[in-house]
Amino acid sequence: MAPNTFATATKGEVIYSETSSRMTDGAILNGEADYRYALNHKHLLPGTVLLTFPFNGRTYYCSQGDEQKKSDAGLSFNSICFLDRKGDGTFDQIQDLVFYNDTLVQAFGQTADIAPTPYHVQQVPFGQVSVQSDLVFDGVKDGYVIIEHRLHPQDVAAPAPYRRKFFVQVPQQDPVTLSIPLEPFEGMSMPEVFKLPALQVVMLNLVITKADDRSVQYSILKSWAPWRMSGTLSQKGEFTTVPTAP
Repeated sequence: MAPNTFATATKGEVIYSETSSRMTDGAILNGEADYRYALNHKHLLPGTVLLTFPFNGRTYYCSQGDEQKKSDAGLSFNSICFLDRKGDGTFDQIQDLVFYNDTLVQAFGQTADIAPTPYHVQQVPFGQVSVQSDLVFDGVKDGYVIIEHRLHPQDVAAPAPYRRKFFVQVPQQDPVTLSIPLEPFEGMSMPEVFKLPALQVVMLNLVITKADDRSVQYSILKSWAPWRMSGTLSQKGEFTTVPTAP
């Protein structure tokens, strides 16, 4: 459903769903790039995929490094980052990446000028799977509306390997708003993939106008999108945490 549209759902029904993108902002090298510093030598071929990362008001494009050591941010400590200082469609500076999180490059090592290397900006592959995020109306109990959050690989019929429940008071006269983070909250049991910075901090705002144990009337004030996830969900069974009621 689109944000700011009202809907009604019955108990056990999915009231909202989003799917992570398997693509992200990035660039493709159109030429070769050669980087030598001390004993460090990196040679990137045309067609190399780069991921977009901002730093200090500038946009850098970073290689994904070693496939086997790649983090859920899509990078490794063998990644290198390119900068187009002139904005003319060619990279002219390269830097070693020494620290980053999922959405930001935070520190660089050695910086060097390179021969102008052409590139073009486009959406590039990021994740191996698409993950579906569902909200399910789970009825009303003890004066609280229960919303279950499920994460599972898209188009998989098996039970979702990751579940958690949220509670919000049943609205009386005024609507109530429940803010649901896409990423797990601190202290909860979670699949291994969430222990790395896989997800951005994104909140969905669910507005509930009326509810009983049979049905709920609601709208989505703000969605999660866009988001991405490079890992796969754990298949260790259900991970359910019931937060304390507000």
